[in-house]
Amino acid sequence: MDKTDKLIKSGTDLIMKDLDTMSEKLKNLIEEINADYENGKLLISEEQWYHIIILVGAITQHDAERISEQVSELESKGHITGKLRELIDLAIKFRNLDFE
Repeated sequence: MDKTDKLIKSGTDLIMKDLDTMSEKLKNLIEEINADYENGKLLISEEQWYHIIILVGAITQHDAERISEQVSELESKGHITGKLRELIDLAIKFRNLDFE
């Protein structure tokens, strides 16, 4: 393996590590949001749940346009804090990944 191949491999490995970290954080955030909702610590309307579900689907499909739409929908309903803010921030990071 020459230097160029090693450089490409190390860059790819770094990107994959970051992607794995972001994916794990997404999984954990979804579990925490659900647990907080079930424990009554988080009040989310049916409409917000709908947008969260669509947002997570858009993230898993890396659909940048739908991510932007759902983030805008969630943010248009008022001030977002806590775990939901973390989810939106993570969604924006996923949206900004360029796989082309």
